[in-house]
Amino acid sequence: MSPDPSAPRFRVRPPANWVNDPNGPFRWRGRYHLFYQHNPNAPVHADIHWGHVSSPDLARWEHHPVALTPTPGGPDEAGCWSGCTVDDAGVPTAVYTGVDRHHMGLGTICLARAADPGDPSLAEWRPLSAPVVSGPPAGLDVVMFRDPFVFRHAGRRWALVGAGHADGTPSILLYDCDDLSDWRFAGVLLDGNHPVAVDAFGDKAVGWECPQLLETPGGAWVLVVSL
Repeated sequence: MSPDPSAPRFRVRPPANWVNDPNGPFRWRGRYHLFYQHNPNAPVHADIHWGHVSSPDLARWEHHPVALTPTPGGPDEAGCWSGCTVDDAGVPTAVYTGVDRHHMGLGTICLARAADPGDPSLAEWRPLSAPVVSGPPAGLDVVMFRDPFVFRHAGRRWALVGAGHADGTPSILLYDCDDLSDWRFAGVLLDGNHPVAVDAFGDKAVGWECPQLLETPGGAWVLVVSL
């Protein structure tokens, strides 16, 4: 079969079946790594794994074995969903949303570590058996909880988690995770009732997904969310 003439020349696609959200772009030992939500078994949005490719230049991509696979009986049994990848004391570590078989809209925060940090392809990953955060903090009436994003500020590591509340208010939750194995809830960074949020995002969303907080070269911080 000839190539699809309408396909972009430089892109990441799985060998077959389902692909959606890109996850955990990460540079390691001279290569760019990109993960993506992927069902390797059928072209349907279910049974979500993390596919994995890497590139020396963001144009030529090499496929690697699936990085994250749902663990039967584990916290990610119903899917390894969105997250990020960080360098944790020299060990590439995926921080992602796990959903178990009792999925009721609330995810857990799970970790998986590269089995061999010296392998430039990072071909093998080992998930931790238990989540580092088993659900949202008590007392906030959270009904949507997912998509961790880890960042550094003032020499310390923090994380954002997307959330939605029972009354229809979206929010971004903030965690202190300087030690990736010990997450501590630090409060609500922003919710949909704040005037800045209403002006930027409107009032249509009942939850904010995939939050990211980025510092510009000029020192300003930019919050990006999916409505």
